[in-house]
Formats: sequence, C-alpha cells, structure tokens
Amino acid sequence: MLSKKSKNWVSLVPYGLNQQHPNAYRDMAEVAWENRDNLAYAWRILRDGCCDGCALGTTGMRDWTMKGIHLCAVRLNLLRLNTMPAMDWRLLEDVGPLRKLSERKLRKLGRLAVPMVRRKGENGFTRIAWDEAVQLIAERLRGLDPRRVAWYITSRGLTNEAYYAHQKVARFIGTNNVDTSARVCHAPSTLALSETVGCAATTCSYSDWIGCDLIVFVGSNIANNQPVATKYLCYAKDAGSKVFLVNPYFEPGMERYWVPSVTKSALFGTRITDDFFQVHTGGDIPFFYGVMKHLIENGWVDREFVAARTVGWEDIERKVARELMIRLPDKRVLDSKECCDDCIEKSLASIQTIRAILIDKQVELVQVHDGSLYLLIEFMAEGVRQFLTITEPLSTPPSPQRAARRFKPREEYFAALEQLRFHLHSCLQQVAKIAEMETPKVAAFLRSQQEWEEAQYLRPKTRQPILPER
Repeated sequence: MLSKKSKNWVSLVPYGLNQQHPNAYRDMAEVAWENRDNLAYAWRILRDGCCDGCALGTTGMRDWTMKGIHLCAVRLNLLRLNTMPAMDWRLLEDVGPLRKLSERKLRKLGRLAVPMVRRKGENGFTRIAWDEAVQLIAERLRGLDPRRVAWYITSRGLTNEAYYAHQKVARFIGTNNVDTSARVCHAPSTLALSETVGCAATTCSYSDWIGCDLIVFVGSNIANNQPVATKYLCYAKDAGSKVFLVNPYFEPGMERYWVPSVTKSALFGTRITDDFFQVHTGGDIPFFYGVMKHLIENGWVDREFVAARTVGWEDIERKVARELMIRLPDKRVLDSKECCDDCIEKSLASIQTIRAILIDKQVELVQVHDGSLYLLIEFMAEGVRQFLTITEPLSTPPSPQRAARRFKPREEYFAALEQLRFHLHSCLQQVAKIAEMETPKVAAFLRSQQEWEEAQYLRPKTRQPILPER
C-alpha cells in the first residue's frame, strides 16, 4: 500500500526521463561549461556569496528559511554576469556591426572594463583615461541643478550593499530622486497587498506552507518564475498540504515537478496541484466573488477574524449604493420620453444594460447578500426581468390570435415601461438613503401619482421592512 508521501509521486521512471520537464542537472552542466574559464571564482561565488535572484536570505548555498541546499536556476543563469572576462573594447569603436547581434550574443561579448565615451556624430565609442572620465562626469554634474537629477538603478543582479552605495552617492550629489527597476516591477503587488492585507510585503514565510491546510496560487507559475519555491511545495505535499491553482492555463510545471535537491522528488517527481480552476483572463475576481458567496452561505466565514483584522466590510453597501446612484439615473430610458422610430429597440438595449449593472452589483454584495441593498437590487432586477418578458413579443410579428385582439405593441410597450420606471425610481429613492445621497430627481412627465407602497418591498418570509432604521 502506498504511503501518503508516495501518493504524490509522478512516475517510477528515474527523474521522469520519459516526460517533458526542465532538466536541472543538464542545466547545471551547461552552466559549469559556460563558466569553465573561471570555475574557481564561480565556485567561490556560490559557496560564499548571496543569491542575486531572490530574497530568501542566502548564505552560500544555504538560506535562512529551511534546511538543505539552496541553488536555483535563476542564480545559476546569473552566475556568468560575475565571472565573464573583459570584452575587447575595440569592438565598440564602430557600433554598426553590433546592431545585428541579439541581446544574448551582445552579453556574451563580456564586461566593459575601461571607460569609453561616444560623442555626437561618431560611429562608435572612444577609449579615454579614468581621470578624464571622472572629470567629464563631474563637470556635467556641476552644471546641473541637483533637483533635476535622477538616479535610476536597473540591474537585477545588484545586491543590497550596491543599492545602499548608490543612494549614498546620489544624496552626496544633492538629489533624493532615487528609483529602481525593482520598484516598478513590484509596484502592482505592493499596492494590491497594501490595499487588501494592509502590508506591502508578504505576511508569511515559505516555511509556513509546510503542514498548512491549503495553498492557493492565482495566476502564478512558480515552477518557472521561482523554481526554488517548488522545494517548499514538495515538503508541504509530504506534510499533507493541499494546493489549488486558479489560472487560465494549467501550467505543466504546476502539475508536477522534479526537485533536483530533494532525492525522492528527483527520482519520482512530485505532484503539486490537487485541483485546478480554469478561469478566463480577468475572471479571477468574479471567481472569488463566487467563492465568498459559497463560504458565506455555508457559514464558513470566521466573522471574529474578519471583524478584528479588516475594515470596510460594512461600508461595501454604501459604496455599491453610490455607484448605482451615479450609473442608473444617467440612463436615458429612465429620464426621457422615447418617441423616435427605433426608440423601442434602443430602450430595450438600455434596459439590458441596466440589468447587467444590477447583476454586477449583486455579485459585489455576495458577502452581504442578506442586506437591504442586495434585496433592493433584487427587486429592481426582478422588475427588469418581468418587463423584458412582457416586451419579448414586440420583436416578433403578432400571431393571428393577437392580431385579432387588435394587438398594439407600442401602447403595450409604453404601458410596461411606465410601470418599470416607477418601480426603479421608487427603489432608487431607497437606495439613495443607503448611499446617503440626494434622492434622484424625476422629470415632471415621469412622476407617478402612486405612493410608495412599502408593503410591496418587505422580506418574503418575515414581512419586515428591508430598510434599517436610520
């Protein structure tokens, strides 16, 4: 009988040689061959240096997060940037031929070890002395307003020490305009994390994965972008953790992976994802609205945790109500007479748009689906559905039976539209109270003589008013 750990195996074929997947051992051999001219220095970097590809706090080939070897493909691929010899600077005297080379071939030319300058009109760069280069830079900087000087650091392989030195030099010159490509790279995630969890960085460690109940990846392919993380997933799977993936495409590396630094995984592989939820691009938000709705309906939400660690849960009704107050009254079908030849067709299209807006707002309110606003939206949506059902025959020729009854589509349409308008405006008056906004104004010719009948808008079961006391 297979053990819990062996159930995560992919194949009994060693290292999955019968399947397509990254071959880490072959990649390591290629890296060793690429650095063959400076192997001693390359080994010293790996043994004593820090990883310039991630932030796990590496010391040599160990990290501060968990036991075992830390050596990822990203670090190996960046190794040549530190070991490559100086290039033949004469190649830069004419840059014309270099334009035909790919980025990969340009990098293989080597490091630029001497200062060079290219002046306007010249075909390439000219080598100059170090003193001349420093003097040229100093003269240019002295002629500038420090407030108009920006310091931008782009290299991915820079260490924290290098960043520290750069910002010190920039401040010595007199500017605080220091920026890095890392900020641009992480700006979306830091903003999203700040807005959602209140912290611009992650709130847990990779080691927290091991033994947890569930790990959810959304739009992520760590097997490709952060391969060292698959080692932690391997140990998490052995400890019984489940992994869900939400993505438009089922990444093969997220389905199964061979972790080269874990013996059993290197031999038999590790099945990573337990369940895959395929969504369209941009469909992750509706998907999680549905997840929240399911959790709330089944009573699986830790209300005390939400109350203690989040804000705005109760304010969502007011936010959605204000959006409705802005978007719905703007629809022409609700505040004007329709008298053009194709008015019915245009009005029906506008009503369909209103229906889509109402449905979207109901989705946003899944966590408060028993609240006043949700029920008001449901009342409005039901009115729209009934209106569309009544007006559906308008798009088809009348049957002989309807023709015999002197069927008058325009009259029936406007009679139904008048009822719908009054219904929606009556509901919007109540939505305005939740939004804490002014009641929408209605044109005189659209005002109904009917009174707001609150009894029509009571909860079906309890017959209690849906609006709270305010």
